[in-house]
Amino acid sequence: MDELFDARGRWIHSPQDRGNPDKALRNRQFIKFFELCLQRLKPAHAQVFSLKDIVGQSTDEICNEPGITATNCSVMLYRARMGLRRCLEVRMADDNPGEL
Repeated sequence: MDELFDARGRWIHSPQDRGNPDKALRNRQFIKFFELCLQRLKPAHAQVFSLKDIVGQSTDEICNEPGITATNCSVMLYRARMGLRRCLEVRMADDNPGEL
């Protein structure tokens, strides 16, 4: 204990801030819900969403591989985002991933 405190009883090196445990739990739950909801999407929609919003690829890069148009890509991205939103709203309100 002597190496933790100085002669006046103050921390020599302050403990690391571990953050808010409730917030950390909510973040872990959100990630769990997000992953479950992403798996629920049509595979093509999940792929477009992941490439655009997670990986950060441009629309042109995303369209090149599967040979889709920019318009189709935008529609798929919109549907993926709306599907995720609906799923997350339900899951987060229930606070339970349950059966998807």
